[in-house]
Amino acid sequence: MNRLRIGLIGPGAIGETHARAIRALDETVLSAIAGGTPEQVAACMNGEPIPTFATTDAMLANAEIDAVVVCTPSGAHHDAALAAINAGRHVLVEKPLCVDPAEAASLVRAAERSPLTCGVVSQRRLEPQHQAIKNLLEAGHLGQARLIEAAIHWYRADAYYAEKPWRSEAEHGGGSLFNQGVHNLDLMLWLFGTVESVQGKTATLGHAHAVEETTAALLSFASGTLGVIVTSTATAFVESMAWSRVSQVDCLSSEYASFRHCVAMFIVLNPRVWREH
Repeated sequence: MNRLRIGLIGPGAIGETHARAIRALDETVLSAIAGGTPEQVAACMNGEPIPTFATTDAMLANAEIDAVVVCTPSGAHHDAALAAINAGRHVLVEKPLCVDPAEAASLVRAAERSPLTCGVVSQRRLEPQHQAIKNLLEAGHLGQARLIEAAIHWYRADAYYAEKPWRSEAEHGGGSLFNQGVHNLDLMLWLFGTVESVQGKTATLGHAHAVEETTAALLSFASGTLGVIVTSTATAFVESMAWSRVSQVDCLSSEYASFRHCVAMFIVLNPRVWREH
């Protein structure tokens, strides 16, 4: 069996996760690593003699690879992915695809002009509960959705932003919506289709940096469904029984429920159709 030879661009925390996934599959092999600190590279190598390169261009020019996975900070996704496509390699990009819509469109166009595949990590679509909801919606068993709400109430200390400064820089993909809320937003679009208009408000309430860490937005879908998404990394943990009880109630629908990490999504359907099914 010919294994897909993969080059890893950006061996940070999420890069190490991808390295473990590549190693766990029979069909793939980690064949090159580009960028990162010596410690990050060593963690991804896991003791294996994998060729390493200082830059993406050096890896693309010299490594024997069929595809790359891009795990750099979000603002650097476009250049690395486009270079890989131009070098004739398939590409998987960590979320979000790009920070700038024009850059995302250029990647799509580049992939469409080639025989290559360019994909973005949207792993929550593959979770069983979301696959089940998608199938029920497409089969018409749930009727017309009227309202979808997604909420991420998290807390990130200043140390989290100091560890990786790009997390607090809008131009590099920082902020609670881009960095934490993008998976929930992706689920909303995947389940309910095109959004025609958006109204929103962002704020920085609990940190000293410029990028937003709290966002609230109203989405109007082409289908008529309304959506609300709220994301925050400023909802500090409060150790009180009252707060804990509220958190448990708010998160009953989420397998990721915890006092410190509240992630929930609620779908309101046509009650008549729901009763019929």
